[in-house]
Amino acid sequence: MVDATRVANGSTGATSSLTWADRLGTVGWAAKGVVYLLLAVIVGQLALGGDTEGEEASKQGALQRLAEQPFGEAMLTVVAIGLAAYAAYRLLTVFLPTTGDDDKDKAKHLVRIGSAIVYGALALQAWSLRSGGGGGSGSGSAETERTWSASLMESTGGRVVLGLVGLILVGLAVDQARRGINRSFMDRISCRGGWPSSETVERAGLVGHLARGAVLALLGAFVLIAVWQHDPQEVRSLDEALRSVAQAPAGAAVLLLMALGLAAYGLYSIMAARCPTEPSIRKRRLGATHHAPEQQPS
Repeated sequence: MVDATRVANGSTGATSSLTWADRLGTVGWAAKGVVYLLLAVIVGQLALGGDTEGEEASKQGALQRLAEQPFGEAMLTVVAIGLAAYAAYRLLTVFLPTTGDDDKDKAKHLVRIGSAIVYGALALQAWSLRSGGGGGSGSGSAETERTWSASLMESTGGRVVLGLVGLILVGLAVDQARRGINRSFMDRISCRGGWPSSETVERAGLVGHLARGAVLALLGAFVLIAVWQHDPQEVRSLDEALRSVAQAPAGAAVLLLMALGLAAYGLYSIMAARCPTEPSIRKRRLGATHHAPEQQPS
């Protein structure tokens, strides 16, 4: 993706002409990358049979790991602000017109709203941990999910809703895999010299999107199994799903591959922070005085 305004002005810097809203995305992508790298470390420990020190293999567990490091409070503050910036940016790409995007694509808008909710909640959790508040235990969150699932399974309509949740997760998994295989995530990224190179971003993005797809498919599969068997106990949190994989034949190898893939996605996110990524928000709606014709959707 290349901002039409930047092209019109002849700018060659990767971020020299970004709007303040685009800069929210830059900060947010970097924070997101840190969370995925920490998650990859926890999953890697789980794959190698190491002690995860009570931390769940999830984004929440990654924040807990960060909180326990030297200067953890300061780092959590930075990450919380970054995740909040990312959530705000995702909302802005929905409610403000963007270049290089189809404003009528409602499915993309729904995904961005969902992403904003998830990362907004994660930002609040990071801030809570920074302030000494509890992030909630993995077992507690898993039990809440099962209680919610059990309530839905009491009626036919509830089972349909839960089934749709599973299908949506599988659909998102397929979309992540598709984006990785056809490299469509590169359509909105422009690296202009220096580090990182486009080739490096592309390799990390390919592996990372496939890993994210695998994780989403795993979660969706457990939800669908729960619906099929009418057993809410089959609904798993991310931590429980990954631990189930670890106990399967060759599970350690599969988990190690997932860990490497999640690490690749973390690196991709950090590198994407240095390159324009996502549809750039049109300057004319944010108070700028010049505006070039928008690009056609890729």
